[in-house]
Amino acid sequence: RLAGVVGKALADNALNDSPVGTGPYRIKEASGDQVVLVANKSYYGTAPKIPEITVRFYGDSQSLAVALKRGEVMAAARLRPEDLSTLDVNLEIVQYKGGLAGYTLIFVNPKLPFFQDRPTRQALLYGLDRKKIVDRLLNGAGFVLDSPVLPSSWAYSPQVKHYDYDSEQAKALLEKAGWKVGTDGVRERSDVKLQFTLLTNDDPLRIRLAEEISRQWAAVGVKAEVQSVGVNGLVHDYLQPRRFEAVLYGWSGLGNVPDPYELWHSSQATGDGSNFASFANPKADELIEDARHALSQSDRRQAYQQFQDVFAEQVPALLLYQSSYTYAVSSRIQGVRPVALADPSDRFRYVADWMVSTSK
Repeated sequence: RLAGVVGKALADNALNDSPVGTGPYRIKEASGDQVVLVANKSYYGTAPKIPEITVRFYGDSQSLAVALKRGEVMAAARLRPEDLSTLDVNLEIVQYKGGLAGYTLIFVNPKLPFFQDRPTRQALLYGLDRKKIVDRLLNGAGFVLDSPVLPSSWAYSPQVKHYDYDSEQAKALLEKAGWKVGTDGVRERSDVKLQFTLLTNDDPLRIRLAEEISRQWAAVGVKAEVQSVGVNGLVHDYLQPRRFEAVLYGWSGLGNVPDPYELWHSSQATGDGSNFASFANPKADELIEDARHALSQSDRRQAYQQFQDVFAEQVPALLLYQSSYTYAVSSRIQGVRPVALADPSDRFRYVADWMVSTSK
């Protein structure tokens, strides 16, 4: 059917309206306002319980929330926290919460004297009330994180060391490391002040996060001066050349395979590599490589869990939180399971199991 069709005409070809897939649903019709899906009779798995699903598109979160409350739609994703809060009084809406496949963290430059010793890095983490940050700045849309392997992964270690907020422990570690409080309230050691620039991008939420982090560190004698730059500039001018003191950053779309090689192996600590923390630990490298070479999932899990222990002990970067999403669904829809989202479409991973109750 494509015989004789030149390349520049492919985008307008009618075949684009009939995509071929192996999922539980296929596209029946599509427009700028909605897409109608029907059960795929050729689906290899269990036949979907809902024969037809219409996906509608709305211009903003508020309009979508209104449509949900009116019963015009039975499920809604990507609602803003303020719009989700208006659904709390509606007992016919169930809010499913799941983690996004990524996390927010602070990179610190190990070339600087105050980031070279582990107790100082540990103190910085103890000095952050990450739960308060999630609850107040994210409106609860996140989970405090202590491992670069996400809790939803089969490789996650629940026994990994946790750094619960403890300002007194933070102060004690800093004192032990030789950081004494100066007359201006900022700690110093050997005439070097525990003072640095905390970079972030120019997103308003990121700036608020950085400012809150700076306030919390000030309470234990650490001065972080917040500076914001454009997203592209942050990556190309600071992260990639490793020309920074500390950076508030976030990884997203990490996928379902918990391979930390790209982000935490020492071979990726220079040039175009994404190990912006310049983490170089022989034991960590060995465990990452062992996991890649392992033939069984159990052996990979063991290597990954040991890697998480090394990471938590060394604190090469300060993990903050994993962002979450909320999927608001009518109570009539049964079988919904929240999962970690590597991609927005992942919320439909088990859509074939969904069913609509006919009783009200």
